[in-house]
Amino acid sequence: IGSYTLIFDAYSAYTAKKVKNHPSIKRTGAIIHWGIDDPNELTTWDTDIKFIRDIVFTSNEEIERMDPATKFIYKLANLFSVARNAQRILIYKIA
Repeated sequence: IGSYTLIFDAYSAYTAKKVKNHPSIKRTGAIIHWGIDDPNELTTWDTDIKFIRDIVFTSNEEIERMDPATKFIYKLANLFSVARNAQRILIYKIA
């Protein structure tokens, strides 16, 4: 069958519990069932799942395009793991 790359937006376990009250989640009717703190957790599901990397929203090249106040807030949030890992993109290779 070959291999493929799995990329998805993930919440931390804490964020998954708290986000249900966020206006955008309420508006869409989305239901968040779980969050993930350790990206390596998925590698325990099957030996063919390999964690490649994560992309955090508080530290990426797009932040440099933001206004100074917003840029400062993101950089400050990046200093705290709770904020840094609240929502991120996880990338896996599935063999």
